Amino acid sequence: MNQPQNVRQLRKVNIHVVKFVAPTVMSDITFYSSHIKEIEMFQCEKDGKCVINKWTRDKCQSCRMDKCLEAGMGYFQNASAADFHLTRHTNYLIDLLNAWQVYAPVVDYEAKQTLQFVRNLPHFNLFGMNDKTILFKKNCFLMFLLRHVLNFSKDGLPLPILIPYDTLGAVYGRLITEIISLAENIKGMELKIQEIAVFTALVFFQPDGSTEIKDKERLETACKYYKLLLDQEMSERPKKLEKLVDLVPTLQKMNKDHNKVVNSLRKYSQFINYPPLFCEIFDIQKQKPVEQKIPENQSELELDYVEIENAEYELMNDENEEIQLDEYLEDTIESQDVC
Repeated sequence: MNQPQNVRQLRKVNIHVVKFVAPTVMSDITFYSSHIKEIEMFQCEKDGKCVINKWTRDKCQSCRMDKCLEAGMGYFQNASAADFHLTRHTNYLIDLLNAWQVYAPVVDYEAKQTLQFVRNLPHFNLFGMNDKTILFKKNCFLMFLLRHVLNFSKDGLPLPILIPYDTLGAVYGRLITEIISLAENIKGMELKIQEIAVFTALVFFQPDGSTEIKDKERLETACKYYKLLLDQEMSERPKKLEKLVDLVPTLQKMNKDHNKVVNSLRKYSQFINYPPLFCEIFDIQKQKPVEQKIPENQSELELDYVEIENAEYELMNDENEEIQLDEYLEDTIESQDVC
């Protein structure tokens, strides 16, 4: 019997959405984090030529590790819980810069995972490149938030290395209170993963009155499409559906509050070497510090002398290196059945 097109597409969307939120990469990270001392002992009996997929992933840990590193897990290779425990100062700005020094690679890594997801969403590839870029940059924070909304708590955020609540507080400021409140709200709804996932896609295509998007009609169509999918997914729980959709204005406000935080990063970007994709997404330009004499009556916070705590991440050292987001959006990334 032929199925209605929207039902067939719903199943297709769920496959991609579950890949987006399901902890497939996290399971590998957790595995290798717990076996960190054994990684050097992993050996391949076929000289690194094993075919790794979801059926063979446990047969050769060496090739599995190589595959996961290729997929982007390398960011976690040198990370440890100590990297995210920061020394707090009495000055908000110093704490903000120190926190983002270690947190920016997290956002950079997560942005790459989100890119793999959104490129597979029905309707996304119907937009022009400029609109694609605007949509992604505008919604990057919300995608990260909703992907991990069930993991945020008053203890922090396990990825799987725990980012302590205090560090998140330094990163987001008062916004962290709203994030935890949202997380507790959604947890209380006891939603299925696929319900959160389809809702995430709905938020991604949500019109907000912006004049930047050229194809507004297509955006409205995509939004209606995912609203229909969510209605179908939660048809037996209309009250929870209504409660979930009512969160959209809250999320849009949180996105604006996050932009205010990013404004501070733009202002003081010369003091931190942010990852290139992170800079591209949040429009952060690297600037050269201006050499000037310090007046005697200047504030005690002298940014030229702020010591930013170093994290053991391989940040890009070439300040002239640029990454164009449209290159990421145009590239075809193979589906990762393993990571």
